[in-house]
Amino acid sequence: MENELLGGAVVYPQVTALRRRATERINLLLRRKMRRLLRQQSYSERDVYVWGDNTTKLNMNGILSLIMEVYAYRKGAAHGLALRDSATMNIRTGRNYLLSELFKPGVDYITPISEEIKRQIKERDIPLITEFTAIKPNQPYFLHEDDLVIYFAIYEYTPYYVGIPEFPIPIASLRDLIGPASPLYRFLPQA
Repeated sequence: MENELLGGAVVYPQVTALRRRATERINLLLRRKMRRLLRQQSYSERDVYVWGDNTTKLNMNGILSLIMEVYAYRKGAAHGLALRDSATMNIRTGRNYLLSELFKPGVDYITPISEEIKRQIKERDIPLITEFTAIKPNQPYFLHEDDLVIYFAIYEYTPYYVGIPEFPIPIASLRDLIGPASPLYRFLPQA
């Protein structure tokens, strides 16, 4: 049997109309992240259909947060697999924020976020294939409206049919962990 190129469609995120240096930094980061997802999905191989897209989750107060997903289906497979990456950036400087950079230096943000995720797993009755104990220090996330949303890969903790599990955590509930230099500070209700 001969291999055939199944094809696909990939939409790269790209920002415009920002300061030139910030635009270049952001677009370079987004291209690298999308290319990494494509490599992980074996985009260059035959017998693979790949679809990639992106969604802006937040664009306000000088912060842009988006997700990129690449779905790959191998010919003859029972189902495809989606991979996700995200970026939360300052649109004035082009800086991308890791999860750890959202909080005051030295503060324990892992425990309260992990405890909230455990609570949501139980409350939402999410099936697990591996016990969840804690997030990684730089767990993937995105911002959406008033929430910090932590997510995990398919099969990381949950079965395939759950998809990519997301856990929204109200930014206001993390107030004591957030310093004025954090991009999250911009989304706290001011007293």
